Amino acid sequence: EELLSSLPQLMDSGSCAGLISFHSLEDRLVKRYFRAWEQGESSPEAKRAREKKRWTETQLGLFGVSEEDNKSFGQEMPRGGIVAEEKELKINPRARSARLRGFRFSSPA
Repeated sequence: EELLSSLPQLMDSGSCAGLISFHSLEDRLVKRYFRAWEQGESSPEAKRAREKKRWTETQLGLFGVSEEDNKSFGQEMPRGGIVAEEKELKINPRARSARLRGFRFSSPA
């Protein structure tokens, strides 16, 4: 989690990060960070706080409040990650739970 929270500051424009998760809880954490980064948030918690704030402003009828534009850090590639094919699973059955997710960082706007 520490690595994921600091990764956007460590990566240069155009660089890629690849992370392998070995069970669903790890994968969920990586996926949530990647999706938050795509929307310009530094973490899933920041994304949830922003969505909650936006919902509250709408509910209360506070219009005309300008939010700063969030710029995406980049994009997940490929979306959903990569899992082992059937051929590899026959050779290495332990690969069945592994998922590789990649993220390409773009230049800051």
